[in-house]
Amino acid sequence: MSIRSLTQEDPIGLAGGLNLYGFANGDPVNFSDPFGLCPPVDDDPCNVNTGDPNLDNLKTRQPLETNIKSAPEDPENAGLFKEVGGWCTGGGSCSKRAGDIYSVAIGQPRRSSVLAYHGHPNEGQPLTKDDAALAAAGQRHNVFRGVSPQDRTNAGARRVPTYIFTPNTIIRLTPTGKGAVDETTFPRWTTP
Repeated sequence: MSIRSLTQEDPIGLAGGLNLYGFANGDPVNFSDPFGLCPPVDDDPCNVNTGDPNLDNLKTRQPLETNIKSAPEDPENAGLFKEVGGWCTGGGSCSKRAGDIYSVAIGQPRRSSVLAYHGHPNEGQPLTKDDAALAAAGQRHNVFRGVSPQDRTNAGARRVPTYIFTPNTIIRLTPTGKGAVDETTFPRWTTP
């Protein structure tokens, strides 16, 4: 048995980082990353085989993941993050706004917008102390979770799909007319 090094550099060169042989999460045997664009910020390899043209397009997916992963921590609620969201064009230019731990107002779309997005970074986390009383009274769930009725209403009023990023899934809400939406859930990460 002989030890060999990788013989081909990262296809995007130094734009992918100083280690020209570190693409595919440093594990090209188990992961594929032919363009050297994913994972953008974290160690989990992005699922770019969803069949969705926006999620599988690396020019669009890269800024989405970067924006979602940059959600600021909420100073009033340790361990919880503010939602971020915005609009993206087909060329991969995405706006970004930050909200609070429950919602974000993403503003108005550009004419060239092909999708709206926002994150639910706190899915599965316990609610804050103030919300615990509301949960006990049956007015809220005891954890952050899923797509809210407001998410569906907002998505149904748009002309482009809305993508909601949770820690492990991406939920696409596609407007179907008259305020209704189709909901599709994709795994956010691939596993070897």
